[in-house]
Amino acid sequence: KKGGVRYPIRFKIFVVSLIPTLALLLTAVLNHQFLNSLGHSSERILSENYRSIKAAQRIQQLLEDTRNQLLLDTFGYEDKKDIPPAINLEITRQLDLCRNNITEPGEKEILVTVTEQYRKYLPLYEKIVSAEIVSGGGEDNLIAIVSLSADMIGKLNELVAINEQAMERLSLIHI
Repeated sequence: KKGGVRYPIRFKIFVVSLIPTLALLLTAVLNHQFLNSLGHSSERILSENYRSIKAAQRIQQLLEDTRNQLLLDTFGYEDKKDIPPAINLEITRQLDLCRNNITEPGEKEILVTVTEQYRKYLPLYEKIVSAEIVSGGGEDNLIAIVSLSADMIGKLNELVAINEQAMERLSLIHI
């Protein structure tokens, strides 16, 4: 026999079984961290989806209020001068909020369309609001505004639906 250190069989079995146990423990810790990060990620997505829904609904409300005010002005029931002057800034701000919270497939395309429509809407709106009376082509501008408003509201409804469906999917995961 050579003079080396001899370990009992129980110690050798313990050491050999310790290696997979440590690997399992490490895997459990990493899995826990991964699941936590997924949870935080889904909470962030839920929050962004909620913000997008609220912003889209706010834009819809502003467009509807403006359209209604312009129509009532046309028929002499209300004055278009009562439309808040900063309404366009608010719509632009809400559109920016939506664009900064894109988390779902299809959102970007909808927002590109709504933004293009809004760029067409703004000059028409400015013409109508600055005109004394709706005449001499003003009716065409009003019809175009009503049509663009309806199209944008329809697209914003799609945006809200996409985000609501995503929130439902994520909430089912958290149950």
